[in-house]
Amino acid sequence: MMLGAACSDSADELQAAWAASDRLRVLGAGAGAETIRAYEDRFYGWPEPARIEAVWNELFGGEDVELPADALLPWTEANYRAIRNTWRDGEVERQLRIVYTRLFAEMYESIVRDMNGGPSEEPA
Repeated sequence: MMLGAACSDSADELQAAWAASDRLRVLGAGAGAETIRAYEDRFYGWPEPARIEAVWNELFGGEDVELPADALLPWTEANYRAIRNTWRDGEVERQLRIVYTRLFAEMYESIVRDMNGGPSEEPA
């Protein structure tokens, strides 16, 4: 599910962020290694638990399905199984897919916006 949310469901945003990141790596644009690393960490990062909870509450806070506590564990190899098990409930999985997709799209859009110094809708 995460691969779909990170890549397929937010493909346009992902491609724009990759292109912006690639320009930074290739051209440098006066950026130091730490700046490049910071953008790469954002690009390859996973949604933060606090943002997962905030977006869930914004989108689904009034509904009957509760966000499982294990869905808020930090993304680590040790926590993967517990997080994945939250997806076994079909309604939770559906709602988390929406949350994750939104969070990945927001992350990619923020990378493009920061690198281009303007709205992410502008051509890269």
